[in-house]
Amino acid sequence: MGKQIEISMPDKEFDGNCLNDEVKAVDPTAKAYVLASRQRIRIHCADEFDASSFQSVIDAHDCAGHILEQAIQIKMFEIDAKADEVVHERIDYDGSNFAADFESQFRIKSKLMDAIRYNETKPAEDPEFSIVWIARPAPVVLTEQKFSELSYLIEARISNAVFNANTHKQAVAALTLVDEISSYDFSSGW
Repeated sequence: MGKQIEISMPDKEFDGNCLNDEVKAVDPTAKAYVLASRQRIRIHCADEFDASSFQSVIDAHDCAGHILEQAIQIKMFEIDAKADEVVHERIDYDGSNFAADFESQFRIKSKLMDAIRYNETKPAEDPEFSIVWIARPAPVVLTEQKFSELSYLIEARISNAVFNANTHKQAVAALTLVDEISSYDFSSGW
Protein backbone atom coordinates (compact mmCIF):
# COMPACT_ATOMS: atom_id res chain seq x y z
CA MET A 1 0.00 0.00 0.00
CA GLY A 2 1.44 3.23 -1.10
CA LYS A 3 -0.56 6.06 0.47
CA GLN A 4 -3.35 7.13 2.77
CA ILE A 5 -6.35 9.16 1.76
CA GLU A 6 -8.45 10.80 4.45
CA ILE A 7 -12.00 11.85 3.61
CA SER A 8 -14.29 13.83 5.88
CA MET A 9 -18.04 13.87 5.33
CA PRO A 10 -19.90 15.51 8.23
CA ASP A 11 -23.33 14.52 6.88
CA LYS A 12 -22.55 10.76 6.91
CA GLU A 13 -21.78 8.23 9.58
CA PHE A 14 -19.56 5.38 8.45
CA ASP A 15 -19.36 1.77 9.54
CA GLY A 16 -16.07 0.12 8.62
CA ASN A 17 -17.50 -3.34 8.01
CA CYS A 18 -19.89 -2.39 5.24
CA LEU A 19 -17.66 0.35 3.81
CA ASN A 20 -14.65 -1.93 3.40
CA ASP A 21 -16.41 -4.18 0.89
CA GLU A 22 -17.32 -1.16 -1.22
CA VAL A 23 -13.78 0.29 -1.09
CA LYS A 24 -12.31 -3.09 -2.05
CA ALA A 25 -14.46 -3.04 -5.18
CA VAL A 26 -12.39 -0.06 -6.38
CA ASP A 27 -9.03 -1.37 -5.12
CA PRO A 28 -8.90 -4.97 -3.80
CA THR A 29 -5.78 -4.15 -1.77
CA ALA A 30 -7.33 -1.08 -0.11
CA LYS A 31 -8.46 -0.95 3.49
CA ALA A 32 -10.83 1.63 4.92
CA TYR A 33 -10.67 2.72 8.56
CA VAL A 34 -13.45 4.64 10.22
CA LEU A 35 -11.98 7.32 12.48
CA ALA A 36 -13.25 8.19 15.94
CA SER A 37 -15.84 10.73 14.83
CA ARG A 38 -17.39 8.09 12.50
CA GLN A 39 -17.69 10.92 9.97
CA ARG A 40 -14.15 10.59 8.66
CA ILE A 41 -12.50 7.66 6.98
CA ARG A 42 -8.90 6.87 6.15
CA ILE A 43 -8.24 4.66 3.14
CA HIS A 44 -4.92 2.89 2.70
CA CYS A 45 -4.52 2.24 -1.01
CA ALA A 46 -2.11 1.92 -3.93
CA ASP A 47 -0.26 5.03 -5.15
CA GLU A 48 -2.25 5.24 -8.39
CA PHE A 49 -5.56 5.88 -6.61
CA ASP A 50 -6.73 9.26 -5.42
CA ALA A 51 -9.74 10.41 -3.44
CA SER A 52 -11.87 10.80 -6.57
CA SER A 53 -11.46 7.06 -7.25
CA PHE A 54 -13.37 6.33 -4.06
CA GLN A 55 -15.71 9.33 -4.05
CA SER A 56 -18.60 7.66 -5.91
CA VAL A 57 -18.41 4.70 -3.53
CA ILE A 58 -18.46 6.99 -0.52
CA ASP A 59 -21.27 9.14 -1.93
CA ALA A 60 -23.41 6.06 -2.49
CA HIS A 61 -22.46 4.48 0.82
CA ASP A 62 -25.53 3.97 3.00
CA CYS A 63 -24.04 3.02 6.30
CA ALA A 64 -26.85 4.63 8.24
CA GLY A 65 -29.20 2.08 6.67
CA HIS A 66 -26.78 -0.72 7.48
CA ILE A 67 -26.43 0.37 11.11
CA LEU A 68 -30.21 0.74 11.44
CA GLU A 69 -30.70 -2.75 9.98
CA GLN A 70 -28.18 -4.22 12.44
CA ALA A 71 -29.89 -2.49 15.38
CA ILE A 72 -33.26 -3.89 14.29
CA GLN A 73 -31.82 -7.42 13.95
CA ILE A 74 -30.28 -7.24 17.42
CA LYS A 75 -33.54 -6.05 19.00
CA MET A 76 -35.51 -8.76 17.13
CA PHE A 77 -33.10 -11.37 18.52
CA GLU A 78 -33.62 -9.99 22.05
CA ILE A 79 -37.40 -10.14 21.61
CA ASP A 80 -37.20 -13.75 20.35
CA ALA A 81 -35.03 -14.69 23.34
CA LYS A 82 -37.62 -13.19 25.71
CA ALA A 83 -40.43 -15.09 23.97
CA ASP A 84 -38.46 -18.36 24.30
CA GLU A 85 -37.83 -17.63 27.97
CA VAL A 86 -41.53 -17.03 28.62
CA VAL A 87 -42.61 -20.16 26.75
CA HIS A 88 -40.23 -22.34 28.80
CA GLU A 89 -41.17 -21.01 32.25
CA ARG A 90 -42.84 -23.44 34.61
CA ILE A 91 -46.63 -23.25 34.62
CA ASP A 92 -49.07 -23.25 37.54
CA TYR A 93 -52.14 -25.42 37.18
CA ASP A 94 -54.59 -26.89 39.67
CA GLY A 95 -52.45 -26.05 42.72
CA SER A 96 -49.27 -27.57 41.25
CA ASN A 97 -46.33 -26.26 39.28
CA PHE A 98 -45.30 -28.07 36.07
CA ALA A 99 -42.21 -27.94 33.88
CA ALA A 100 -43.03 -26.41 30.49
CA ASP A 101 -39.79 -26.68 28.52
CA PHE A 102 -40.07 -28.14 24.99
CA GLU A 103 -39.47 -31.71 26.16
CA SER A 104 -42.13 -31.39 28.88
CA GLN A 105 -44.58 -29.82 26.43
CA PHE A 106 -44.03 -32.74 24.05
CA ARG A 107 -44.50 -35.30 26.83
CA ILE A 108 -47.70 -33.64 28.07
CA LYS A 109 -49.19 -33.58 24.56
CA SER A 110 -48.11 -37.19 23.94
CA LYS A 111 -49.75 -38.35 27.17
CA LEU A 112 -52.90 -36.43 26.25
CA MET A 113 -53.01 -38.34 22.94
CA ASP A 114 -52.39 -41.62 24.82
CA ALA A 115 -55.23 -40.77 27.21
CA ILE A 116 -57.62 -39.95 24.39
CA ARG A 117 -56.80 -43.18 22.53
CA TYR A 118 -57.05 -45.26 25.70
CA ASN A 119 -60.37 -43.76 26.80
CA GLU A 120 -61.88 -44.18 23.30
CA THR A 121 -60.98 -47.87 23.08
CA LYS A 122 -61.19 -49.13 26.68
CA PRO A 123 -63.96 -51.45 27.82
CA ALA A 124 -66.70 -49.63 29.73
CA GLU A 125 -65.86 -51.34 33.01
CA ASP A 126 -62.19 -50.22 32.94
CA PRO A 127 -61.18 -47.03 34.77
CA GLU A 128 -60.43 -43.79 32.95
CA PHE A 129 -56.83 -43.10 31.93
CA SER A 130 -54.72 -41.59 34.71
CA ILE A 131 -51.02 -41.31 35.39
CA VAL A 132 -48.85 -39.96 38.18
CA TRP A 133 -46.95 -36.89 36.96
CA ILE A 134 -44.00 -35.16 38.54
CA ALA A 135 -44.92 -31.65 39.63
CA ARG A 136 -44.11 -29.26 42.43
CA PRO A 137 -44.58 -29.46 45.36
CA ALA A 138 -45.49 -33.14 44.94
CA PRO A 139 -46.43 -35.64 42.20
CA VAL A 140 -50.06 -35.45 41.03
CA VAL A 141 -52.47 -37.76 39.24
CA LEU A 142 -53.43 -36.46 35.82
CA THR A 143 -56.41 -37.66 33.82
CA GLU A 144 -57.34 -36.98 30.20
CA GLN A 145 -59.23 -33.87 31.27
CA LYS A 146 -56.31 -32.54 33.32
CA PHE A 147 -53.82 -33.25 30.52
CA SER A 148 -56.19 -31.44 28.16
CA GLU A 149 -56.48 -28.41 30.44
CA LEU A 150 -52.72 -28.30 31.07
CA SER A 151 -52.04 -28.60 27.32
CA TYR A 152 -54.50 -25.76 26.67
CA LEU A 153 -52.72 -23.50 29.18
CA ILE A 154 -49.36 -24.21 27.53
CA GLU A 155 -50.77 -23.51 24.05
CA ALA A 156 -52.35 -20.26 25.30
CA ARG A 157 -49.00 -19.19 26.74
CA ILE A 158 -47.23 -19.98 23.46
CA SER A 159 -49.87 -18.08 21.45
CA ASN A 160 -49.58 -15.09 23.76
CA ALA A 161 -45.78 -15.11 23.54
CA VAL A 162 -45.85 -15.28 19.73
CA PHE A 163 -48.48 -12.52 19.53
CA ASN A 164 -46.58 -10.31 21.96
CA ALA A 165 -43.25 -10.90 20.21
CA ASN A 166 -44.79 -10.05 16.82
CA THR A 167 -46.38 -6.89 18.26
CA HIS A 168 -43.03 -5.73 19.64
CA LYS A 169 -41.22 -6.65 16.41
CA GLN A 170 -43.68 -4.60 14.35
CA ALA A 171 -43.14 -1.63 16.67
CA VAL A 172 -39.34 -1.98 16.35
CA ALA A 173 -39.51 -2.30 12.56
CA ALA A 174 -41.41 1.01 12.41
CA LEU A 175 -38.65 2.90 14.28
CA THR A 176 -36.20 4.94 12.23
CA LEU A 177 -33.48 5.92 14.73
CA VAL A 178 -30.86 3.58 16.19
CA ASP A 179 -31.24 5.18 19.64
CA GLU A 180 -35.01 4.56 19.58
CA ILE A 181 -34.44 0.94 18.62
CA SER A 182 -31.74 0.38 21.24
CA SER A 183 -33.86 1.86 24.01
CA TYR A 184 -37.14 0.21 22.95
CA ASP A 185 -38.66 -1.51 26.00
CA PHE A 186 -40.32 -4.82 25.15
CA SER A 187 -40.97 -5.92 28.73
CA SER A 188 -44.75 -5.41 28.60
CA GLY A 189 -47.41 -7.97 27.73
CA TRP A 190 -45.60 -11.19 28.57
